[in-house]
Amino acid sequence: MEELNPGIKRSFRDVAPSHYIFKIESFSSFLKNSIDKHESLEFEAGGYQWRLALHPNGNKSRKGQDHISLYLVIAQPSSLPPNWEINVIFSLFVHDQIHDKYLTVQDATGGGVRRFHALKTEWGFDQFIQLSTFNDPANGFLLDDTCAFGAEVFVIESAMKAELFSMIKNATAKTYILKIPRFSLMEDRVSEVFIAGDYKWDIQVYPRGYSNWKGVSLSIFLNADFGTLPSNRQVYVNKSVRVVDQISGQDVEHKVKSYYSASTTCRGWSNFLQLGDLKIPEKGYLLNDTCIIEAEVTVLGFVDKF
Repeated sequence: MEELNPGIKRSFRDVAPSHYIFKIESFSSFLKNSIDKHESLEFEAGGYQWRLALHPNGNKSRKGQDHISLYLVIAQPSSLPPNWEINVIFSLFVHDQIHDKYLTVQDATGGGVRRFHALKTEWGFDQFIQLSTFNDPANGFLLDDTCAFGAEVFVIESAMKAELFSMIKNATAKTYILKIPRFSLMEDRVSEVFIAGDYKWDIQVYPRGYSNWKGVSLSIFLNADFGTLPSNRQVYVNKSVRVVDQISGQDVEHKVKSYYSASTTCRGWSNFLQLGDLKIPEKGYLLNDTCIIEAEVTVLGFVDKF
């Protein structure tokens, strides 16, 4: 059969459509009653509901005059979740009743994949078949005023993951100073809460070490309180923590950029500073048994995963 459009592939096959057949009796009544468009009942394919939309006199708004226009339509799109998207490979058919074959019409561009979404709920063919070809009894498409159209719809299940990385313009740093007197007598301590990047933070100090570093190192962690942070969001943070050298200004500082989330609210250093070094008087980390810890926190942006 003549190809009417190089972007459309037409061929015949013996096997009937696997998902839906739409049989019409008294096809001429569409013409007599000036029915411009008729939609089939719903059918299921790939876990979704679909319809066929038939324009028996052609969809003239899309240059379908002198043809039959046929489209695949997603049914009840309002019932689908927000931002829904369905990628499919589909074929539409018309039955040659003389030779018991099916004229198969497919998209030949883009691998035949078509994307359905809220702004595009139908795909198909403005010039599905010429009316003169369809109406010619020798071709077998319309016999005894009866015809049959069909559809196969294969949904492409996407395993793709995506993320949106949003940087904050003019992000500002927040510095918090924790002054700890009588440090040698202090137990594990959590600072007062401070605000950085609209979130709550605190410093957690283990003066004699945490976990495997107990008795070996000073351990310092930065904790976040995100409240109702969505589970798919991560907060990208630039942080630096210093133990101040109160004599010569040779602070011990650790800097890192890291991600916090609703499930990961505590990050830091178990081995921040060895206790032997911390207690050397000349280094100035403990002056009159007072330790000063500074934290500088900048919320740089967010990562949302989809």
